[in-house]
Formats: sequence, C-alpha cells, structure tokens
Amino acid sequence: NPFLDGVQSTVTDETGAFAFAEGDEEGSLFILAPGYARRRIRPEERYALPIDSEGRLMILLEPGASVAGLGLSQADGLPGIHQRLLLTYTPMDSPNLLFQYLSDPDSLQLIGSTTTDRNGAYRWDSLPPGAYQISVQTIEQGMGIFALGERFELDAGENRILNLGDGLGPLTLSGRLLTAEGEPFTGGIVTLEPLFDWEYSDFGAISGQEGRYEINGLAPGTYQVTLIQFRLNDGTLSHITKTIDLREDTLRDLAFVEGHIVHARLTFPADTPSEIRNLYITGTLRAVDSNDARRRGVSAYGTTLIQEGRLTFRGNYQGAYRLALTDILGSKHVELEPVFELDNLLGDQDLGDIPAPVHGEARIRIAFDGVWPETPINVAVRLIPVGGLNAPIERILRSDAPDQMARNIPIGDYQVSVQATGYVAAPFEEILRIDPFDAAEINILLLPEAPPGLE
Repeated sequence: NPFLDGVQSTVTDETGAFAFAEGDEEGSLFILAPGYARRRIRPEERYALPIDSEGRLMILLEPGASVAGLGLSQADGLPGIHQRLLLTYTPMDSPNLLFQYLSDPDSLQLIGSTTTDRNGAYRWDSLPPGAYQISVQTIEQGMGIFALGERFELDAGENRILNLGDGLGPLTLSGRLLTAEGEPFTGGIVTLEPLFDWEYSDFGAISGQEGRYEINGLAPGTYQVTLIQFRLNDGTLSHITKTIDLREDTLRDLAFVEGHIVHARLTFPADTPSEIRNLYITGTLRAVDSNDARRRGVSAYGTTLIQEGRLTFRGNYQGAYRLALTDILGSKHVELEPVFELDNLLGDQDLGDIPAPVHGEARIRIAFDGVWPETPINVAVRLIPVGGLNAPIERILRSDAPDQMARNIPIGDYQVSVQATGYVAAPFEEILRIDPFDAAEINILLLPEAPPGLE
C-alpha cells in the first residue's frame, strides 16, 4: 500500500532516472507518470527486470488508459451524485466482488475509489490495460452493500466513456425479507448474481422497514439470490442461496430458512499464554471452489466470532472447505492446512477439535560488507525468547547459502544475537516478533572485525 507510513517517494530527474536508499524491508515499487499506465512492481518481479550498463533497472511504461462518465442514475432519472465507486482489477470470469471480498479478501486488487461529483461524473486516469469492474455504493442502499457492478475491458491508451447502468434491463424484483418464523427482517442483505453472460453483477439491496427490498435494472434470465444475515448474539455471518427465474416484474417474499450448523473448537497446548489464545478473533469457512458452491446453491463462505475457542457456522455447507483465522483488526489471516469435507444439509456437523497455529516462521538473510569470505564460514543466529517462556532457537547459515527460512518457531518476541568468526554484526532491529500470520524478516549485515588494539 503506497499510502502507509514509512513509504519513500521521489521524482525522476531530467534523464528519467531515480534512486532510493536501501530500506530495512523489501517493498513494492509504484510508478506514477502522467499519461502512462501506473505500475506496481513487487520485490520478486524486480529481479526479472533488465538493467543498463550502470546497473539501473530499465522499466517500460505503457500508454495510460482512462475511464470516465456518469454514475448510476437515480430512480427519478437525475444524475447519481455522491455515489462511492470502487475500481478493481478483475478477471472477467471471477466471482462477484462481494463474494470475492468475503471469501478471499487478499485476491481483491483494488485500484482506487472515488465519489461522483455534483454533476454525477467520475474519472480515473493512468490505468494499465486489462479487465476491470466498477462497483457502485449509493446513499439510498447504504455504504455496506453494492447496488451494482459493471465490468469492462481497457486497451493500452484507450479513453473509455462509460455511463454506468446504460445497458440495464427493464425488470424489477421486490418484496419482503422474512425471518425463518415469517416475521419481517430489517437490515438483511439481498444480492443477485446473473447466471448468464452479462456485463452487470453485484446487484444488491438492504431490507428496510417491514423487511421491504427492491432491485431494479434486471434483464430476463436466471439469477442466484443470496440472503445475508449477521447475528449479533453469536457473531455469525450466514447466508442462504437459491435461484430465481425472472421473465417479468416479480414480487417475491424471501425467507431465511434456519439451516443446520457446523461446529468446531480450537485447541491449544496447555501452557499457551492467554495473549496467544486471544490472537484469533474470527473464523471463516471458504469453499475451495466458490463458483461451484454457488452454482449448487450452498454456502461459498461463512464467518463467525471465536468465543472461548468455539466456532459456530450457520448456513448450508457441502463440499470441500478451508478454515481461515483472522486477527483482531481483521487485516491478517492464516489458512489452516486441512481441507474439510462438509455436508450439513441433513443435520448439524461437528468438525471436532482443531489445533490452532501456535508457531510462525522467519526469513533470515545475511550479507557481508565489502568482500565476501573466500572460504565459506558459518554464521550462528540465536533467537532468545523475551521473558524466557520458550527455549532459545539457533540457526546456522553459511556465507555461500546466506538466505534461510526458519520454520516452526513458537509465537512470541525474541532477542536476536549473531556470532561469526572474524565478523561483527552492524546495528539491526534486535527484537523480533513471531506471529502466525506473516513471516518475520531478519536482515543482518556483517562487518570485518577490527584487529585487537585497533580503533
């Protein structure tokens, strides 16, 4: 994310050249040049770029494309002002944006967001060629749900005029959203996904007073309807999926049918401290093949709060699923290794005890200032737990194999020490935090040790 703290930025000189000081961690390189497509170059991609005779990266920029137009018109035909638009880089055959975010947030490539102006207009420039989707969030629908998603493709240098919703259909689906007991349900989400080839997706509405909802602009065809309900009492996010065939304006009450439950329990070693037990806040079941799950009318995902290690998933689950655990901010997750074969269509299912991850990993890299040793030497890197809860860990690296991934390290904070005959370590961050979500990194620069008596 180029907008977080600690990001370096610079401007190219009159020759087109730029340079950054070496940072503590590897990061992505973002190129923004007027008239050219923005580029993001990840660390692993940098090594594949060509270099010139002076060792500088050679970066090819493509002509930038643009997309501009009017937002989604209001029901009275007036311009759609103050609509929030999300632009994502989206393969044309990918699932709709809401499902993609809930089932696999890391796969979502958000390019940016904007708000339509007082004339209902929007614009994005400097885009690379590819397939995109603009998703619309309106004030009427609420900012928590998409009213519409429109997909399109851009060629290099293309200037596309796209008035959102110009090709929508004439049909309306409306009615009430009901509980399993037949009572009106306010605040539920109704989404529609066309099961035919169309550039529009992500139709959505939130049920209002007396559970009423309305979705306009639909074309004749078959749609997948998903009802989403969040339960405050146990923190579960459940949804019911069904199909509906529309050939005319349709009035249809939709009911949450109380599904069966999938139970699971996280287990920890007996001596696990409470701060590690409380690391995981929510659990999410994700279908291995989300598109197939939706086609068969079963839940593609489900989310629940973890309460004293217990997980309770409501919904219809059938097929292969993975379980992911998230941290307190919801920004990090770890996917557990086993694939669970679920089928709770005829009754509750209990997955039993599931060992929670209590280990992480660290990538250790060493480098030598100046000339590297002619004869390979060993470098001992010790991780000493702060507080003494775990035993010290030692990894031996060789100068001819200076990059090692240390795995199965217990979660916690460690003090790092380095020993290498004839060398001392330059100052570095000596406290290392190991967590289960991301691999920690240790980058150590070794300096020749001064002879005795020499300052």
